[in-house]
Amino acid sequence: MCNEMRTLIHFFRRAGLAPALVLLLPFGAAAQGTVSGFVLEKQGVPAPFATVALITPKDSAIVKGKATDEDGSFVFESVSDGEYVVAISYVGYNRTFSRPFAIGEAARGVVLGNILLAESTQALREVVVTAQKPLIERDADKYVMNVENSALASGNAVELMRIVPFVEVGQGGSISLRGMGNVLVLIDGRPTPKETVATVLQTLPADEIAKIEFLTNPPARYDASAGGVINIITKKSKRMGLTGTVRAGASQGVETFGNAGGNLTYRQEKWSLYGRATLNRNQVYQENHGFREFGSPDGSSALRLSDSSTSLNRTKVYSWQAGFDFFPHPNHTVGVVAGADIFRIPSRFDTYTRFSTPGAPTDSVLHSDITMALNSSTFNYSLTYKAILSPKGQELNLVLTRTPYQRNYDQFFRQELLDPRFENAAPREPFRTSNPANLHINIAQLDYTHPLPHDWKLEAGVKYVGTRTTNTVVQEVQRDGEWLTNAALTNRTTYLEDIMAGYGMLSRNFKRGAVRIGLRTEGTAAEAKGIFTRNYFGLFPSFYGQRTVSDDYKVALSFRRQITRPDYQAMLPFTIYSNRYAASEGNLYLQPQYTNLFSFIHSIKKVDITLDYTLTKGLIARTPRVDLATNTTYVAERNLDQSAKYGGSVLVPVAVTSWWQANNSLWASYQVTEGTFNDRPVQLSVFSYAFNSTHSFTLPKSLKVDLGFFYASASMYGLYRTESRHSAWIAIRKEILDRKGDIRLSFDDIFRGSIFRGTLEGGTIRSNYNSYYDSQRVGIAFSYRFGKKTVDAAKEKKLGNEDAVQRIKTQ
Repeated sequence: MCNEMRTLIHFFRRAGLAPALVLLLPFGAAAQGTVSGFVLEKQGVPAPFATVALITPKDSAIVKGKATDEDGSFVFESVSDGEYVVAISYVGYNRTFSRPFAIGEAARGVVLGNILLAESTQALREVVVTAQKPLIERDADKYVMNVENSALASGNAVELMRIVPFVEVGQGGSISLRGMGNVLVLIDGRPTPKETVATVLQTLPADEIAKIEFLTNPPARYDASAGGVINIITKKSKRMGLTGTVRAGASQGVETFGNAGGNLTYRQEKWSLYGRATLNRNQVYQENHGFREFGSPDGSSALRLSDSSTSLNRTKVYSWQAGFDFFPHPNHTVGVVAGADIFRIPSRFDTYTRFSTPGAPTDSVLHSDITMALNSSTFNYSLTYKAILSPKGQELNLVLTRTPYQRNYDQFFRQELLDPRFENAAPREPFRTSNPANLHINIAQLDYTHPLPHDWKLEAGVKYVGTRTTNTVVQEVQRDGEWLTNAALTNRTTYLEDIMAGYGMLSRNFKRGAVRIGLRTEGTAAEAKGIFTRNYFGLFPSFYGQRTVSDDYKVALSFRRQITRPDYQAMLPFTIYSNRYAASEGNLYLQPQYTNLFSFIHSIKKVDITLDYTLTKGLIARTPRVDLATNTTYVAERNLDQSAKYGGSVLVPVAVTSWWQANNSLWASYQVTEGTFNDRPVQLSVFSYAFNSTHSFTLPKSLKVDLGFFYASASMYGLYRTESRHSAWIAIRKEILDRKGDIRLSFDDIFRGSIFRGTLEGGTIRSNYNSYYDSQRVGIAFSYRFGKKTVDAAKEKKLGNEDAVQRIKTQ
């Protein structure tokens, strides 16, 4: 660890940032505490989005401020020692104050319980504006996006991710955070295996999400492979008795999407039972266009293949989840969760491949009629245990997860060769492929937190991830009415991988700063039976230091090293054709990539400015190779030499008025990538940027409007130069049925700018792609909440040992 710290200091000296290190030196230590409570209207009804302020009684100075959650709850964290009072403001009520209290050695966590608002002596004739919680909040080293009552919270979690600052959603629902891929996704603090992230997010309704936490520089407690962390916090009722929600929605683009579902929660003092179920039926339309040009190394001949295709996936998704939380003691919680996501996707592709020489007319056309059937089932079983071992912060967390996954993927190809006028069809031999796969992932994770003298805190943990997968590829060709197996393209592979990890982290909060130093170790043992065995071990240090220069200015430095392991299937020997001249294949020689990331963060009032330097060795990129004998393009994951990125980002939240909130984020980078393509060295560089602007309007009569715009400039993805794309959206939410229901109207990708385009050039090879995923849509959604609306006044009194309970964290 000492060597890594010396390396870090040496880097900042050479970069001319040595003065910044001085700014991070903390002084004037002070301990930190938490303050929590519930704000209630008359008759015990929660007061959502009331303004609460933590003030000092002597001078009435505001120390912290925020809005309550939908259930009226609030929590102030990282509160310094001293005497305080909480002041609450809410439309229609007089300003209300809590009892005085103190944070100190005797009480690090203060639970104020239920605070009943004082009714105003003068009734308001008309309430034009109601309070609302800020859409984006900064909490220590993470951001929190409150989407619980956003008009944009319709559709699924993937669609909601498009409005999260610094997040880009790619083809197929892939997610990157501030330009970094391989994002670790947690659901209520539980890790979601990378292989099932897209499935889980597609089946999670957006209106079941309360908030989204995201960390751009994850500490050592998270996997070394995490390029960022997104923790999705779902809505869980804190009210006693039975509560629930039913919902339905539909949207129309080229084709129709539809969904329906609901959730139930039954909560008692000692336990809570909850569940949800959803059904999605979507007609997913897609357009793809592109070309491939290649010739002989001596340039004597050249061929151009121009592809155009349309597809329609008739998707049915059945999803359910059930959970049980047991509270045997205020300091102990046991949770069990089980769930499944079942996909049934028959689809059809209609593809035309035109053959010509560059600049010349088409001389022939290959027509491919492809039918596919994808059936998959993902199950998740999880057991969690949380224990507060002492009121000073000694804590133990255990997570056990098992994820079985099964997939059957069948394709059938009918092909015919046509003349340039699409006539005189000459049938080709039909062929079919079958690609069944089975995957089992087992995760065991234990985390421990221990307070140390002088307000230091030690966090340590271990984690095991075991993966067992079997992948089969069978290709057959039909000749004279009989199906014959192509032995060269048929195989069965079993892959085993075990990852053992451990970490230690020291942290301390100071009166005017904070510091966190961590080291994570990960050892990997991988085996593709009968093919290869690989064992590797890595050390992954991390550092975060923050200094409060003044009330309006903070600076921070961070460093972390990470690893990105290849996808399981990408390392296995397989070849799957999409037509006779295009295929995907595995790469037995694929290796992990390693990344070092340095960040320098400025916080000026509510504006965050971050400067980054990222160096990746062995960059994994999806690149093609061409067999000139057959004119077939094979695409696979391959390692490039390295990629260096110099970047920065800005987050600017603005409260324009009491009823208009805006959040603007911009991230930009200059990237240089080096490697080998088509047996030639290549070096590509590009400057790129992207920005996201979201605006939320709270209007009279329970009406809310959200609108936003996203733009990404031309960029680079591996060796492909991608073109710009953009998307604009608007959503309107209206509360109805005595605020128990709401209806949402949405219009996504208004200008049809979410089109993915890119070009690759190298030697005698040039290719281009253009994809559109039916993202321009008009939608409507309805939800209705039922069950008990009040919070039991005695709930907080029954728990006991409140100081310790307040230390239970969601992560």
